[in-house]
Amino acid sequence: MKRATAVILTIGILLSFAGCRKTAKQTEISDFVEVFGEIAQSAKDAVKDIAKDIAKEAKKRVAEGALKIGHDAIEFEGGAKLPGFSAAAKRFQSGTMNEADYYQYAALSQKDKQMYRAVVAAIRRGGTVEDISQYGYEPDRVFLVYRAVVTDHPEFFFLAQSFLYTVSTDGKTQKLILLYSDGQKSDEYDKKGNPTVSADRNQIDAQIDEFAKKIAAWKKEIHTDTDLWDVEKQLHDSIIDRVTYDDVAAEQADDPNAPETHAFDTYGAACEGKAVCEGYSKLFQYLCYCYGVNCTTVSGTAKEGDHMWNAVKLNGNWTMIDVTWDDAEEELRLYSYFNKTTKEMEADHRVEEEELAVPDCTSTEGAFSRRFAFSVSSLSDPPDNYEEVIDRLAAGNDTFVCLLWNAGEKQLSRYINRQIISDRSVVRAYIYEAGYDIEFDGNMYIADAYCYLMLE
Repeated sequence: MKRATAVILTIGILLSFAGCRKTAKQTEISDFVEVFGEIAQSAKDAVKDIAKDIAKEAKKRVAEGALKIGHDAIEFEGGAKLPGFSAAAKRFQSGTMNEADYYQYAALSQKDKQMYRAVVAAIRRGGTVEDISQYGYEPDRVFLVYRAVVTDHPEFFFLAQSFLYTVSTDGKTQKLILLYSDGQKSDEYDKKGNPTVSADRNQIDAQIDEFAKKIAAWKKEIHTDTDLWDVEKQLHDSIIDRVTYDDVAAEQADDPNAPETHAFDTYGAACEGKAVCEGYSKLFQYLCYCYGVNCTTVSGTAKEGDHMWNAVKLNGNWTMIDVTWDDAEEELRLYSYFNKTTKEMEADHRVEEEELAVPDCTSTEGAFSRRFAFSVSSLSDPPDNYEEVIDRLAAGNDTFVCLLWNAGEKQLSRYINRQIISDRSVVRAYIYEAGYDIEFDGNMYIADAYCYLMLE
């Protein structure tokens, strides 16, 4: 027997904070679903009132720039679902990072955490419909928990850009409908709520396997017989060396007719070698997990454009890093956004993800200028931290050293010859005394206010 209780099907579109993800227009969202069954007039009126409230709140959030979602509430009863698939939890191992410590998860209430765990479990088994009625949550709270799941789990690259959920007449969510993508097509429903397009589950399985193998091979190249700052730098450098910024995907980000792409996720960055800032940031986050390093993505704007970067916890303290903007698309890497404080990043980065927790990054302990570059305080003296930097170079993990400078090129050249390269310099004396086999080839390159001294 059909129930007389009205149910609402709501679609939440996850628009990218990276400024590149494809979005759906409000008019297109309503085409996903249509009325199911016969519903009493009183129930219809109740649904309309709820729909108005949801639409009102959605517009408010969009105006605030907090969640950037589109909502469309439609009455229906019943509903079909797409087939499930095995997301193969055993293949997905985030290394030594404890999931209970994931930043967004840790910031949730105990009740939110219960739903979070249920959603994660459903995704890992490739489920399509999860009953969440027991939580008694309104759509806003469901979106927040779902967003926390997506933010904490960069390995879930096979999730589509949207999700569905049902809401009863009292405004409480009933079911969460998960949608998946194979990178070329995503799960879709027609106006009657029946599935019309299904992402290729076999292709998703193959991509999960490929991603796992790629990460395993990647990890073999990272030296772990060092401190976490050095591991972090290796991850930063390896991403820059392997990934190319996808200008096409960035240019088509706001085009709803553009083809789907993996440029916004870890698969695109790791397996295809092309990504926008979202792909860079998610891959960096996942690699950090592999080494027990807590990390989260940070969404906002940079130089007035939507952007995504990372906050990473090292030695108990949080710092910010923007791997995308350090990728100069040249042979040399930049470190302009390597381990910065929140205040330093605010010079051209602005956090706008108000609904999710963002670490307050105050640590300067891992600053590039402190640990990896020659820091010059006087043109007549050797670098302040030359011993620590030389010790790192001796480990053989790099082919150049960076010098931070605030002088003309001619002055800098004389300084390098006298204070670093000359056999009579303090730096060379330390290299000899320590028995290190380090030789500079005499060449220097200047890029983005950094001077690179190449090793032989």
